[in-house]
Amino acid sequence: MFTWTETNLALRSDALLAWRWLPDALPHVPDRNNASDGDLFYAWTLARAARLFSVPDYAARARAIAADLVASCVVPMPGAPPR
Repeated sequence: MFTWTETNLALRSDALLAWRWLPDALPHVPDRNNASDGDLFYAWTLARAARLFSVPDYAARARAIAADLVASCVVPMPGAPPR
């Protein structure tokens, strides 16, 4: 599953995944936008798998996804004091 996902959905210049795969269409990924919920669940699964299977590369990939989610999908709450 990891290899398929990385090969077919990790097509963006950042660490996030394209949100949709269309098996009967060419190209299979016509829209490279991400789905932040999917990215979050994928990163969480990789972090768990890194610990369970002792695969540091999974943890590194999870951190990269989390960092890019913060960089591109998180904005300050309107009216919140500056940090």
